[in-house]
Amino acid sequence: MDQLWQLIVLVSKLLWAKAAAGFFALGVLIEVLFQNFWVQFSAAIIIGMLTVKIIELSIRYYYYHNFVHRKLKNSLGSPADLDLFLQTSMKREISRGLLPNLNYLRSRLIQMRPTELRLFHTYLKTNTRTMKNGKAVGYTIGILIGLFTSIAMDILHLEGLSFSQESTVKTVLLLLVWFVIAHLWMNKRIRTFAQLDGVVLACLNEKLHDPFEPDEEPSDAPYFEGKMIKEHS
Repeated sequence: MDQLWQLIVLVSKLLWAKAAAGFFALGVLIEVLFQNFWVQFSAAIIIGMLTVKIIELSIRYYYYHNFVHRKLKNSLGSPADLDLFLQTSMKREISRGLLPNLNYLRSRLIQMRPTELRLFHTYLKTNTRTMKNGKAVGYTIGILIGLFTSIAMDILHLEGLSFSQESTVKTVLLLLVWFVIAHLWMNKRIRTFAQLDGVVLACLNEKLHDPFEPDEEPSDAPYFEGKMIKEHS
């Protein structure tokens, strides 16, 4: 029994030594890789994008939490309310192709009244116009994120603000990449709003020209019913 225990201890020590050696070699490899500028550059871009995404999700959670608990007083004045309603009305499912996705989206929108579709049209149109008019702000935010990334990577030094050829090239490269990221993100949002607005307008026109679609304004049914009864009598 003692020999078996000693064998187990010996094998455990051997495995631990090999694991420690492997972790040490991996740590050395990571340290060597992170001395390369392009590895640092890629890691900084990924970390920056994850940070921005976490901030965006935090803001969305704050507004959605307030929406669910009825803490927002201006219901229709908050874009988060309409955004949440739009997402809950069109739940994401696995893509089956362009036509099945459009049919699914149409089936969700066609259940709404024309007034609700007009509200969504106004919401999407306003968001599209806001994104187009706010491109300068988006580009400025992208440039500021590039500057902060350069400072965090210890490329641009605030003390003395001395610029060398290397630091200038690296900083300009970071600014250019974040500028392109901001441009692509805003264009993606604009395309999304425009495409959804097109589907909403198509459904709205279909409902307005549908002869079997009931009017939104409630008719005075008892009045007409009483009138018909009097005429027949």
